[in-house]
Amino acid sequence: MHLPIRNNALDLIVAFELVEHLDDPDLALHEFHRCLKNGGLLLLTTPTPKSPTASYPGHVSIRSRKAWMKALESIGFTTKIVTYRYPVHIFPSKKLNHLIGALLGLYKRCFSITSTKLLCIKNDRRMHINNVR
Repeated sequence: MHLPIRNNALDLIVAFELVEHLDDPDLALHEFHRCLKNGGLLLLTTPTPKSPTASYPGHVSIRSRKAWMKALESIGFTTKIVTYRYPVHIFPSKKLNHLIGALLGLYKRCFSITSTKLLCIKNDRRMHINNVR
C-alpha cells in the first residue's frame, strides 16, 4: 500500500482487476496519484456489483462505476469510461454497420455492465482528457 516509488515518477500505472482485492482501495488510489507525473495515466478495471465475479472470495471492495469515478475524481484524477468498439463490418451498408456497432456498444455499456474500465489522468491544467483517444 506504500509503493517504493518517488513522487511524480511514473507515466503509466496499469491496475487491472486489482482494487477489488484491497481492504483500503482508496489508499491505493492515493498512492497511484502520488506516483504519477502530472498528465500521467492510470488504467483501471474492476468488477461491478452486477458482475458474476463480484461475490468471489477475496473481492472485498466492490463498488459501482460511479463510486469509483467519484473516488478518483476527489483525489485529482480526470476519468473517462472506456468501452469496447465492436468490429461489425458484415453488412454492405456503411450506415447499417455503424448502427449495429452503436447498438451493440450501447448494450454493452448500459445493460451488460460487469466490469468498470476507466482511463484516469492525473490532472494537469495543460492536458484535457478529451485529447486522449
